[in-house]
Amino acid sequence: QKGWKLYIDAHAKPGVNLIDGLRQANVEFDKATALDPNFSFAYYAEADLYEHTLMADGRSHAELLDAQRAALHTLERAGATSPDPQQRDLALAERQMLSDDWHGLADRIETALKQPGCSAPNWMPVFASAFGYGDLIENLGARVNVCDPLNLINYRTRESVALATGHPQRALDVLAKAETTFGGGPTPTSAQAIALTMLGRTAEAQATLDSIEPSGEGYYIAQLIVGKAAGTDPAKLNASLQKVDRNSSKFQSWDVTDAVAAALSGNRSNADRRAGVLDARPAGGLLLAIVVTECQCGAPFDLDATPHFKALLAESGLRWPPPETIKYPTRASPDGSPPVSAPAAAKARADD
Repeated sequence: QKGWKLYIDAHAKPGVNLIDGLRQANVEFDKATALDPNFSFAYYAEADLYEHTLMADGRSHAELLDAQRAALHTLERAGATSPDPQQRDLALAERQMLSDDWHGLADRIETALKQPGCSAPNWMPVFASAFGYGDLIENLGARVNVCDPLNLINYRTRESVALATGHPQRALDVLAKAETTFGGGPTPTSAQAIALTMLGRTAEAQATLDSIEPSGEGYYIAQLIVGKAAGTDPAKLNASLQKVDRNSSKFQSWDVTDAVAAALSGNRSNADRRAGVLDARPAGGLLLAIVVTECQCGAPFDLDATPHFKALLAESGLRWPPPETIKYPTRASPDGSPPVSAPAAAKARADD
């Protein structure tokens, strides 16, 4: 319980460094498993530190490799010790997505999501939403919130998955339910702004963003999406993005965010270059899946730019390319051919 309190504070409490907070939580989880070596949930929660480390900027390759190994070990222990078949399958699916072997991963994910019960998943739904599975993930997330109505992280996961899989009204409904559960009245969020954009309500989306402090990767990406959909002047949009203080970010995952930004800007060569760098990192498949879910622009990079990811996909059974979830205003093609949307152009390149 002490570890879980520290875990929640690390994710949600302002002023608490995420990585440092999770390290403190893991001290308590280690105490729990010392008392009970078969305490599966403690191992499962412990893996989150290593997963966030894998996503963080500025880490050496050796540090990232250590984090990957630690994540694989703790999730393997979580699966081996769990008395709950659903929790075991969720842990092992999450473990495989972090590994360098994706053989049968699609079947493993589907099996885990279809298991009865209401055990809370962690990163696997965010990853899986890049390849569909939106309805299965929502079914599980809704069950989790019945069993654990104060699980704020699960509400946020449901919102992000709904957006990534093209269900904006579902995202708004989940947000409203969370507001009712936790009280305090309606609170504007970046996820709300993206959902309104997907519904074609760009003026409301921009007003929502204007009422939020310009901070964090989520705000940055939302401003890009809303500005692109509204046809905001690029110079004006860039000026608004400069207001974001990158150093104040809790998650410090700007490498991923900048790959998303490059894709949204239409600079395919830059998006491919940034995706290639992520592909070469340990557990790069997870990072690239997050680029897909955050961009919501179809295929945000060319598979030939990410050879490791391409090979993993080929053995996984996972669907590619991802669907488009936002229809942006059309723009003229440089060669004078009929206008196409940016996501449609990206999909055409992927199909080629």
